[in-house]
Amino acid sequence: MNLLLLSALFAGAVGGSNPRIYVNGERADGLRDVVLEDVDVRIDDKGNLWITAPMYSVGGKAGTEAVERPPAGAWWLLVEDLESSNLSVVVTVNGRPVTTLKSGVGNGRLDLAPWLHRGANQVVFTAAASPSKQGGPLVLSIGPLQADGTMPDASIRFARDPSSATKAVERSFILRVP
Repeated sequence: MNLLLLSALFAGAVGGSNPRIYVNGERADGLRDVVLEDVDVRIDDKGNLWITAPMYSVGGKAGTEAVERPPAGAWWLLVEDLESSNLSVVVTVNGRPVTTLKSGVGNGRLDLAPWLHRGANQVVFTAAASPSKQGGPLVLSIGPLQADGTMPDASIRFARDPSSATKAVERSFILRVP
């Protein structure tokens, strides 16, 4: 999609409301003559143009960064510790550390709204090697919770089992938040 053409159409559609253009959450009002392919485009209620372009990186205007956060309580990290032992997993979202989970933490959940933004988000699970092969898995899921606290339709699921955790591993996912 030609960003210049999209900008011209967009400017005509919203008139003088002084809309902004964002690419991956960063201000991009000054972009000219750029072609972005395989992108998602959304216009918010203020007339701002939000382009999610996972294959691209854009510098913001004078160090400003704008992100449109999802509503609190919409996206959760669900932890299921099924009697695991000697496991450790670091959770990072969009390059920012969220938490480090270790065996014995028990089951729990964490609202991910402070770390997420609308559009494409990078989620990374980094698991250390386990010196022991005993115990059950540590299962991490990301998605919306049901009223009963379960997550049958997780967008991301990562499980680490001590019996197969002899080496450190890093898994990266793209989570699309509408």
